[in-house]
Amino acid sequence: MRPAHARWAAKSLLLGMVVASLAACSKVDEAALLKAELPLMWVRMAGPSPGKGLVDYPSDGPADIPKAYAMILLAAVDAQRAGRGFPEAGTVSGLWLLDHADENRNGITGWGVPVAWDAYGDGSENPASTEYTIATAIAVHALLDWAGEPGTAPRDRIMEVVLAASQPYFDASMRTPAGLLPYSLSPPDRRYDTFNPAAYMAGQMQRLSRLVNDPGQAELLRQAADQTMQALLDHRKVNPATGSWYWNYSVQEDSSNDLPHASYVVDGIRTYIRHGGRLAAAFDREKVLAHLDEFLGEKTPDIRAWPRLRPDVTLAARSYDIGMALHVACTEPAMAGLRTRLIAATPAYKDPDGQYLKYPAASKERNFVVREYETYLLRGFETCLAHPVGGAK
Repeated sequence: MRPAHARWAAKSLLLGMVVASLAACSKVDEAALLKAELPLMWVRMAGPSPGKGLVDYPSDGPADIPKAYAMILLAAVDAQRAGRGFPEAGTVSGLWLLDHADENRNGITGWGVPVAWDAYGDGSENPASTEYTIATAIAVHALLDWAGEPGTAPRDRIMEVVLAASQPYFDASMRTPAGLLPYSLSPPDRRYDTFNPAAYMAGQMQRLSRLVNDPGQAELLRQAADQTMQALLDHRKVNPATGSWYWNYSVQEDSSNDLPHASYVVDGIRTYIRHGGRLAAAFDREKVLAHLDEFLGEKTPDIRAWPRLRPDVTLAARSYDIGMALHVACTEPAMAGLRTRLIAATPAYKDPDGQYLKYPAASKERNFVVREYETYLLRGFETCLAHPVGGAK
């Protein structure tokens, strides 16, 4: 989702980020940085509600954010896979997702955001806990990862919940005009062809199709994934300067995605490919990945919120953006350069208490600690530590 998109897309100045420049220009010991930061971050996630904190919506109040719980669970799975144990906050977060899979009590399994939100500014405000496709997709991803860790997860319950969360998308009416999975299950949102949630959910549905026992359900999952991937192929853009593939935010908007939403698209496509999607061969995986390099500043070490395709927007990436991009970069050996730049940028986001701010500390944008964004960084850091450059932990 893009909770702040409408508020900050037009902002244009990236002002002096001295700390970021120093960090990115110096040699950064990635493993040392990650090993120092992660224990401190896990301490902040302790307690009964690790995914609760200030939200980056107009209310800015504290609330439980499903995507934050999912990111904590994903981070915990990475920690376990790296041989460092499964943090308690991961178990708490996984159970929270299962217990809150129908938060608005409408009988539909899915996850959303805890505030009312008019994502497109068209007057069709969705109530709190409306089922949003990106939140549902990330929760499904986290729960499936957890289910794959023997001895730590209630696998049968997970499979029941993730299949229930996927079933609304079996219905052919749950498509946008271009054939994508919808932005949300709210009828007004289905008129918009929004690529990032559709791609991410399609990747997870293709993955789930390989796990279910019912052939009919497996085929419905594959069909939904294929339809979205065909729409992505139909609407792909090519950067004439680099040859990379990219997508606008939607068919209706002539604007490329910002960093986290571009990363959602990339992650969805590569998940679809990894799990044997029928259209996998039609995607040029290297060109899809290459787009993320275009978020690096050319003359500075800064990480851009929007790619160089948007020279009119020079805002710094948020910590949320960097966390999502880190997960992709650190699981792709060919993206070691991007990985290094992303990790090197992170110290600039710390406040005096050691927490990570929305923007670099030197930014003049309105700046505060957003729990959801910290969880994205937590997950990105855990991914990077679990996948070291060169393979040595």
